[in-house]
Amino acid sequence: MKVLKIIVDVILTLIIIVGAGCIAMYIYGIRPYVVISGSMEPTIKTGSVSFINTKVDFNEIKENDIIAFSMGDGTLVTHRVIDITSDGFETRGDANNVSDGFKTTRENYFGKNVYSIPKVGYTVKAIQSTKGKVICGVCIFLLLVAGLLLGDNNKKAI
Repeated sequence: MKVLKIIVDVILTLIIIVGAGCIAMYIYGIRPYVVISGSMEPTIKTGSVSFINTKVDFNEIKENDIIAFSMGDGTLVTHRVIDITSDGFETRGDANNVSDGFKTTRENYFGKNVYSIPKVGYTVKAIQSTKGKVICGVCIFLLLVAGLLLGDNNKKAI
C-alpha cells in the first residue's frame, strides 16, 4: 500500500508541475503547436510539439530563424526564413525544394520557434480528442480518489 501511495503522489505531483509549466509558458508568450506535416524534417519531425514564442517581435527575426505564420486559410505554418526583403520574409520548409511562394508580413507573422519535442504531438493530439479528454479526466479523478483513500491515517492532530 505504501508503494502505491508513493506512485500516486508522484503522478499527481508531475501533473501539477506540468500544469504549472504550461501556465508559465502561456504567461511568457510561449504557445505549443503539434506539427502535422514533414515539411521541416529533419529539423522538426512530424508529430513533434513546436514551441512558438509569440513575444519575439517581427523586426527581431533573422535569416535562418524558424518562424510560425498564418496562411490565408488560418492554418499555422512553421518554416525557415530564407530571405528578408522590404516586403517581408520569404520562407521554406527544410524538406521542400522551393519557397512557400508568398511573403510573411507583420500581419500574418505569429512568432519564432524556440524549441520542439519529437513525437509528443501524437500524445497531445490523442488527449485533445473527446475520448482522450474523458480518459484523462477519469484518470485524474481516480488518482485524486486513490490519493485520498491511501492517505496517511496514522497522523495525529495537534
